[in-house]
Amino acid sequence: TLHSMINNESYTGAVDWLPDGQGFVILLKQIFSDKVLPLYFGQAKYASFTRRLKRWGFKRGSNSGAYNHGKFQRGMVFDLDFDKEHPTIMNNI
Repeated sequence: TLHSMINNESYTGAVDWLPDGQGFVILLKQIFSDKVLPLYFGQAKYASFTRRLKRWGFKRGSNSGAYNHGKFQRGMVFDLDFDKEHPTIMNNI
């Protein structure tokens, strides 16, 4: 899931939470695309991933590569149901 991907310390250099925990930032686009995305999203390309984020209700942050969603924050138990084209926020994960 997106939450576990961002929490995975192995990828901290490529993707990480924003300092306030209110979103995440993709720090190294190429490493993220080549190493991280395939593990969590199969053969997804970066452009496809960002389109998914938009469909899921994420907004681009003020920093380049930053994204936020009102119900997606560090330390919260909410996560997205990735099995749907337009997933809902689930609170039982």
